[in-house]
Amino acid sequence: MQDSRTNLLVDEPVRTRRSLLLPRLRAAWAGLGERGLVRGYVHLLGGSVTRLLLSLVYFVSLTSALGLDDFGLFATSAAVGMVLSRLAAFGYGANMVAISATRPRLLGQYLGSYAVWLAVSLPFCFGLALLIHWAFFPGQLLAYLTVVAVEVVVWRLIDLVAVVNGGLGRYARSAAAYNIGFLARTLAALAFLGSGDHSLATWALAYAAANIAALVVVVATLLPRVRLRLRRRSLLLRGRHALALAGAYVVSAGQGESDKVLVLALGGEANAGLFATCMRLVDLTAMPVRAFNVMMIRTLLRDPAAMRGTRAKLLTEAGILVVSTAAFAVIALALHVWPGLLGREVAKAAPILPLLWAVPALRNLIEYQAELLYAWQRMFGLFWISGLLILLKSALIAAVFWQFHGPAQWAGMINAVFLVAYLASSLGTYAFGRRGPGATVPGPPA
Repeated sequence: MQDSRTNLLVDEPVRTRRSLLLPRLRAAWAGLGERGLVRGYVHLLGGSVTRLLLSLVYFVSLTSALGLDDFGLFATSAAVGMVLSRLAAFGYGANMVAISATRPRLLGQYLGSYAVWLAVSLPFCFGLALLIHWAFFPGQLLAYLTVVAVEVVVWRLIDLVAVVNGGLGRYARSAAAYNIGFLARTLAALAFLGSGDHSLATWALAYAAANIAALVVVVATLLPRVRLRLRRRSLLLRGRHALALAGAYVVSAGQGESDKVLVLALGGEANAGLFATCMRLVDLTAMPVRAFNVMMIRTLLRDPAAMRGTRAKLLTEAGILVVSTAAFAVIALALHVWPGLLGREVAKAAPILPLLWAVPALRNLIEYQAELLYAWQRMFGLFWISGLLILLKSALIAAVFWQFHGPAQWAGMINAVFLVAYLASSLGTYAFGRRGPGATVPGPPA
């Protein structure tokens, strides 16, 4: 008898009779309820809604306190930190999703190895951070390094607790880890707004203090209680696997965040501030999609044959497109009617926001396809596709800012940049996907 999980996630043949459609839908819904997928998604989506509300308060407070130029520098620093955080522990954290989902008894061993690799990787991460600052940033070294340190160390550890709980199927705890971090950031932004010093340096220190406090709470309350262990042979074997994952994930994160650095370098601080503000609003549309991605990854790690049918892929991408576009339309319409709704600095970006109408859906689809490659364990494909996207987007953004200088001009052209990137990502992702499941989840050491 065919596994109900396969019935749920794999496309039926085209010859399926229409008369069987309703019973199959009922069976699928029953399977979802039995497996707890609906409940898990509700937990994740509820966490996303909470983060959305916290993000709005955080965003309004921060943009009201910082000037547009300083906000652009902060957002770009955070983007650099996010990319470099993929090198934290040389990518060893990427093992934790698969291990917690399939071999939770090895969790203590992997967490011990992670701690060692994290300590070894930090000089390398901060050396790269200094090099990037020298090449692209106009000053503010201390604030820049503080923000990068938060992303590379503190937020990466909060993320580790969240992904481990997600892999274990504890979706409420996974959502809570992120929400505690977002709550701490939001409270810090509100305190910063009410203070008399609105410099970027002061905000960087407040940002660090809030995230460290959140990390203490998350580790104390949500980290699974396991005994840390360390085996040298396991450390080295998993290290080689982690380096492969790190390379793929650094390039993947780079293609998503390098835009801000390029706009800062090519368009100046004012354009970087506008671009970062718009992208922060676009990022709000990704929260329901990311909740879906968490469950998709766990499902595919446990059943690599799932979601291989063409219809499943088309329906999933169509759903992401509709949800992303609808959410962005609500945001753009609200800011058109009430430009000052999210603060005076966001009001400066409100006129160009509708010009980016295609960016949310395309950006979220590219992110979904990257997660799909990870779930299929196609890390080689993820590396090369993400590298290609960095080159494509860099060349196209450079061409846009070479030709167009006013925000109303370059904003519309950004749609074309993301459309080309999405088409390239789709061709590459599904070409690698046709080859079947990639590398297996790493097993216990010999």
